[in-house]
Amino acid sequence: MTPYFTIALEGLRFQAPHGVYAGEADTGNAFEVDLRLEVDGSASVDSIHDTVNYVEAYGLLRGIFLQRQALLETLCQQIAAALEARFPQLRGLDVSIRKLTPAIDHFQGSVRVSLRKAYNPEP
Repeated sequence: MTPYFTIALEGLRFQAPHGVYAGEADTGNAFEVDLRLEVDGSASVDSIHDTVNYVEAYGLLRGIFLQRQALLETLCQQIAAALEARFPQLRGLDVSIRKLTPAIDHFQGSVRVSLRKAYNPEP
């Protein structure tokens, strides 16, 4: 079995205008994002270029997250695509977005959308 490093950014909080309803664009919603990135753990890691720079990963995520989208699924896909393009060494990723204040009458709790992707390791 191939060993992997997991680089996780967890509990990232954002206030952003995502949602299907017009009022959500005006007032925004509270969101929490968890991101897990996997890279090969069998190769030597001597430089930041051998792994994922989590500062850069956060910058990509934040830039995408602050651009209004109707659906959380769209945000997950955009975040995954940007990370894949920037970090070709990724072997897997998991992005999870929770809307902490969904526009649902009498609802207490949160809603979450997650995307999990795995990539074939290089031969």
